[in-house]
Amino acid sequence: MERIKPADKPKAVKDVVIKCMDFRYHEDISRILRDNHDVNFDQVDQLTIGGSSKAVVDGSLKPSLEIAYAKHKARNVYIFDHIDCGGFGTLAAFDNDEQKEAQAHFASIDQAQAVINKMMPEFVVVSYVVGLDGEPIAR
Repeated sequence: MERIKPADKPKAVKDVVIKCMDFRYHEDISRILRDNHDVNFDQVDQLTIGGSSKAVVDGSLKPSLEIAYAKHKARNVYIFDHIDCGGFGTLAAFDNDEQKEAQAHFASIDQAQAVINKMMPEFVVVSYVVGLDGEPIAR
């Protein structure tokens, strides 16, 4: 199979994925995107940073989101936080209570969505907190 070079690929992409750097969750994030949104994980702009949603709230990802929107024509943002995240102090910071940590993630994600909506109201934002079993946690 002949390799397709970056120069031969289209620059436009409709999806941006904001996810943590924790390798344990990458396969699950890919599966959730594919199964729930028909999104190919290999064809998205990926913004990878510890504490995912916190990096949106503190403004760290603003320049990257602006580039994704203006230069790559992205219109959908998927935010993935996960349980036992070092950016949130790990599960131990929540007395090893997955639901307690999940609530902290949901609060941060809500703030991140507000930041994105204010910055670029054209973005559609979808968010998940992924549990230790690799499945999304319901609110």
